[in-house]
Amino acid sequence: MTRARVVLGALLSAMATRAAAQPVTDAAASSARPAVRPTVLCTRQVISNIVVLTQPPYTDRLPERLEFVRRAMVNLHANTRDDVVRRYLLLNVGDECTELMRQESERLLRVQPFLVDARIRAYDDGKGGVELEVETRDEFSVVADLRLSGVAPMLRGVTMGESNVAGRGVYAAMQWRDGLAYNDLVGVRVVDHQFMGERNIARLYGTRAPQGHEYGTEVLRPYYTDLQRMAWRIGVGGTRDYVRFVRPNDAGAALALRREFADIGAVWRVGEPGRLRLLGAALTHSRDAVDSRPVIITPEGFRDDPLASGFQPFYRQSQVTRINALAGMRRLSFLRVEGFDALTGVQDMRVGFESAFMLARSVGLLGGRDNDWFLRYGLYAGAGSPRSFVGVETVTEARRGQGDAWDGIISSGHAAWYFKPWRNQLTLTSLDWGAGWNVRVPYQLSFADRDGGLLGYRNSRLAGSHRAVLRVEQRWLPSPRTTVGDLGLAFFADVGRLWSGDVPFAATSPVRGTVGVGLLAAVPRRSRRMWRLDLGIPVGGDPFSQIEVRFTGADFTRVFARQARDLDQARERSLPRSLFTWP
Repeated sequence: MTRARVVLGALLSAMATRAAAQPVTDAAASSARPAVRPTVLCTRQVISNIVVLTQPPYTDRLPERLEFVRRAMVNLHANTRDDVVRRYLLLNVGDECTELMRQESERLLRVQPFLVDARIRAYDDGKGGVELEVETRDEFSVVADLRLSGVAPMLRGVTMGESNVAGRGVYAAMQWRDGLAYNDLVGVRVVDHQFMGERNIARLYGTRAPQGHEYGTEVLRPYYTDLQRMAWRIGVGGTRDYVRFVRPNDAGAALALRREFADIGAVWRVGEPGRLRLLGAALTHSRDAVDSRPVIITPEGFRDDPLASGFQPFYRQSQVTRINALAGMRRLSFLRVEGFDALTGVQDMRVGFESAFMLARSVGLLGGRDNDWFLRYGLYAGAGSPRSFVGVETVTEARRGQGDAWDGIISSGHAAWYFKPWRNQLTLTSLDWGAGWNVRVPYQLSFADRDGGLLGYRNSRLAGSHRAVLRVEQRWLPSPRTTVGDLGLAFFADVGRLWSGDVPFAATSPVRGTVGVGLLAAVPRRSRRMWRLDLGIPVGGDPFSQIEVRFTGADFTRVFARQARDLDQARERSLPRSLFTWP
């Protein structure tokens, strides 16, 4: 055995010596790493070589009893391909290397959902130029979910897929869920993050839901960085869903809402990186139809609503085509932080401000019948350090029809303060608000919404047209004791209030709240996807609230403000939103 080890060691040494004697070429980049030497700044040296090193989710050995899990995952996992990583680089062999291009290339890689982190280092090549080493680590790519019940049939739903198929940056998943008295949910979603071999995104999705459906496709080139000249998008889709209304004294009712939408648009950069404007145009089309007969959704199926007269009469069919003028302004830099919206993972926070404005006028194309103007304005501002960061984002839209009347007014916002005095502690304070006036589609806000409401209030009968929720969370991360993943503990307290307005069954509510504790996890370590098991105890005296346990898992690092579903479904659907979603 000792002799075999000696022979094996000699062979490996000979192979390493032979490899070191050969020049590193761009084609052989993945299998070679520059010798250990100090990094240098990019000061317009010529790039002589680019080395790409892609790592699987688990790079460290696990405890012996779990090591078989790591080996199985490494064998089944396909690392992100070199060519996929290289397409996000703004630098090529033969280009001059600048710190701005290096940092932006690094950030473009980090924003991709199939990567946990990315680093780009520059080394002196000894000939007056530099070699770049690009190192990435993959996110855990298996998409799986089971829904089980304590009564037969036990299996009530399953989701299976892969978020990085064959290392090509493609997400593909299928979903099934038992619909009980309604249609079974069947859905598919495919996202190609490098459509046609470029930094384009193509999405295709379709779902038959228990009480409706959703479908759509879009192809876009996001505005990833100030260094690119333009961004564009084309998309089409539709939904049919029931908007549920909470009532204070009896079972809630629902109205069916059908929406179809399509848009095509582009924006161009004017100005220098870091201080620029975006100008563009888009053509949008939408059609909204609301059922006139409300129903009650019960576990046994639909039934007629005996109190149908309680709904306001101004919901109506709409069909409009608009020409949109788009304008944006950015004064931004990016701050790399750890453990803000992820447990320990990294993300880039926007420092500075950006705004986006859209002015649209209806035209008589594609069957458009409405005659109106439409406005939309969004603003973001952020400042801070890796220890303390404050950000705020707000979006408002409104429509003006014939005459002087404004309707479809919806405004929402999110403000957050991240305070991290030590590596293993974080205090997160946030305020979310939303409001609507004269909304033309079925609309109502409540505490039952999973994103905008309160834990423990999914059966609450409080409803309004305006909502504000203040959240305070204290996270604590114990010292790492395993290489399997990261663990954390959270204590939280949330309070919220609803205000009445021009929506059915709205009333101003007392202040309600929830206190609770959550168990947090990230697998593998430093993953940006955070899994939560939260226990929430309602306080405030709502008779329909109850203790709730909720399990969630999501990547919260990619978008600063997450829209509540009950608010988002009332917004205009044909807006070229992706043009204003700037990573």
